[in-house]
Amino acid sequence: MNMMKRRDYLKASAAVAGYTLFFGGVAATINACKVETSLDWTPVFLNNDQALLLSDVAERIIPKTDTPGAKEAMVDRFIDANIADNFTQEQQQLFSEALVTFDDQSRSKFNRKFIDLEPKEQDTILQEMADEAEDHDGELPHIFNVVRDMTVFGFFTSEVGAMSCLKYDPIPGSYQGCIDYS
Repeated sequence: MNMMKRRDYLKASAAVAGYTLFFGGVAATINACKVETSLDWTPVFLNNDQALLLSDVAERIIPKTDTPGAKEAMVDRFIDANIADNFTQEQQQLFSEALVTFDDQSRSKFNRKFIDLEPKEQDTILQEMADEAEDHDGELPHIFNVVRDMTVFGFFTSEVGAMSCLKYDPIPGSYQGCIDYS
């Protein structure tokens, strides 16, 4: 009889431990999916809201999986610096005006800003914008295409993207100073 109670106790303990691990893992996953709403850097061209939006858009275009995502590659910083250094004032203004399209579409479909949406909702908005961009034949490129292209370029030219996703081979290799000819 004593042996039976001990077995039941061990089974119950194992079940409690399993539930604790499972629900602890679920809580950690839910917390990991929360949107980061602050910057740890100062944008050169963009304002903070635009930088946060661009960071989320880039992360949805190249999300973190078993390889790093756009946020880890700091693609948002690359795009900000690229706009500040390489766009004319007119192009900068057009970019800023077009960037609100992400929030406009998010508000019209979900009544929230893009950064306040769940990842699946963000993907829905981006898919709609990608479809829209495909049919776009205006004088200026569609904002989705501009952001997507800059995100991909920024990611794969970053150290994180090159080292984790590309076959990185430093050419010509390491520098060796004075060495014997033989």
